[in-house]
Amino acid sequence: MEADAFTNVLNGILAGAEAENQQLLAKVEALPLVSAAAEHIRKGDFERFFCELLFPMERFVDGLLERQFPHSSEAQFVFKYSQFLEQHLERIFQKFEGFGCCADKARTVVAHLLKFFVTGKHISFDYTQGFTYHLPDKVLKTHDEILPFFSALRRLYYGYPDAYIQELADIHARAAEANAERKKPDTGFEAA
Repeated sequence: MEADAFTNVLNGILAGAEAENQQLLAKVEALPLVSAAAEHIRKGDFERFFCELLFPMERFVDGLLERQFPHSSEAQFVFKYSQFLEQHLERIFQKFEGFGCCADKARTVVAHLLKFFVTGKHISFDYTQGFTYHLPDKVLKTHDEILPFFSALRRLYYGYPDAYIQELADIHARAAEANAERKKPDTGFEAA
């Protein structure tokens, strides 16, 4: 019986979200831009859909970000593609640190990246504070690890995967090294 109740609640939430999407569409579907986009969808013309709807919207967003961050294309990228960044970071944290608080860790890294690109403040985390669940625990803990990973993700977004592949390999290597170090038996003697 509990499973049925859960299913009913979940269906209600999803139906409510879809209803909100439909209400929003109803408010704007008469606009020529939107009705033309719908026609392109019906025809399967993804190129015209992009050129006539998505591209103008992207240009608007780009203009807004350029005005706010005229000297930081990195800050512009963080704002425009924060979901892309967060999703990759979440998967990295899930793989190396487990599922607990991985979204919090991803948002923390993205927020610190943005702060660095806007203010120049070096990325560092305070592990002495009372709550650290939102801080990376094993990977991407330092400025010198985070910035190259961001740069590689940015290149990946634009179709250049080599740096991202290398960064993943480096993260794997550092994690393996840290695990090997933790597994060394404590003999009570230090190596000479």
